Order: sequence, then C-alpha cells, then structure tokens
Amino acid sequence: MEPDHLLTSIRVVCMNHPRVSALDHVLHLVDDLLFPSARLTLPRCVLFDSPRLFLRVLSALDNDANRCKFEKQQQMRLAMQAAAQRGQLWTVQLLYQRHPAALTGATAQAAGASGHLPMIQWVHEIKRCLMNVDYYAAVYKTFEASASRGDLRTVQWLMHAALTQ
Repeated sequence: MEPDHLLTSIRVVCMNHPRVSALDHVLHLVDDLLFPSARLTLPRCVLFDSPRLFLRVLSALDNDANRCKFEKQQQMRLAMQAAAQRGQLWTVQLLYQRHPAALTGATAQAAGASGHLPMIQWVHEIKRCLMNVDYYAAVYKTFEASASRGDLRTVQWLMHAALTQ
C-alpha cells in the first residue's frame, strides 16, 4: 500500500470507529501527521480560497495552546485584511463573528481597494465609523478601484452613500 493510501485508511478508521476515537491522544498524533496545520497561517489560507482548509486551520489556531491570545488575534486581523482584499465576504464575516475587534480601518481600506460591492456595503453597514476614520483614503481607494474597472454600480453606490452621510 502506498503511503498516501495508508494515511487515508488510517484517517477513515480513526473517524469512523468509536473505540479508536476514544483514544484522543492517538487521534491528535495521527491528525498532526496527516494535516500539518502548524505550517499554515490563517492569512496564508485565505489565498487558497478553500473554506474547508480555512475552517480547519482556524480551528487549529483556536485550539493551539502554544500561541498567546494576541498572536491569535493578529492572525485573525491579517486574515481579515487578506480576505477583504480578495473580496471573500464569508471569511470576513466569520472572523468578525469570532473576533469583532479584528475589523479595523486597514480592513475597511482593503475592502475598498478590492472594489467588491457586497464587501464594501457590509463594512459600511457593520462599522460605518471605519470608513470615516481615514475617510479620504478609504473612499478614494474604493472609488479609484471601482472606476478603473468600470464598475458603475459600485461608483453609483459610493456616490449615494457619500450624499446620504
């Protein structure tokens, strides 16, 4: 049996047989062997655009006793900024639910630079003050990104939002 098939077989057995699942330390050792999440950071996972991988690494980060609270928060902030740049609204919303303080002005600017309208609207709705912290930079980047792509819908929304403030 090839090593990949052997590891897959071990994983299936560990997940499907309750007696093996009871041996928690064995499961952790096998899981570390099969999924080396320590080498993956949360911001790096955003680049893969894989919800399954992201959730797995997020769970590993939450359960990591070797990292302090501030290191975990920093990873969430950086992941939120990376997700905002890429227009991954579901990722930003998930991280916001877990750690609302991770939604910063840098994330608002990244959302604006992405030109992704649902992301911009969500940030504007959740924390309107972030767009006002560095208002000119955030709105200018958003406007510039949207206009350069010819995204009329986003430009119109920005104009409407600016007039109603």
